[in-house]
Amino acid sequence: MEDKDAVIKQLTEENKKLREHIKLLEEKIARLQKNSGNSSKPPSSDIVKPLKVIRKHGKKRKRGGQHGHRKFSRQPFDPEQVDEVIEYEFEDTDAEGLKPLEE
Repeated sequence: MEDKDAVIKQLTEENKKLREHIKLLEEKIARLQKNSGNSSKPPSSDIVKPLKVIRKHGKKRKRGGQHGHRKFSRQPFDPEQVDEVIEYEFEDTDAEGLKPLEE
């Protein structure tokens, strides 16, 4: 009979400690869930900022004209508006003038 009373007393004390621990955890959860959206706190006091959307394939749109939009291109100059034409010619200089490294 004394064993039962001792076990009941021990379980009662454990139950009391666990209830206190649960109460502390619930208060902590309530405090952490409070943010600028559901209280009068300023947005700068929010602990967790919303996550940015990460796109799998990089940019949302492709470069250049977007689908569904009209094409816009600049009108060419009239011949009488052109004063001078300069033609450029690029030479391939990769192979010329290079010497092999001496070891």
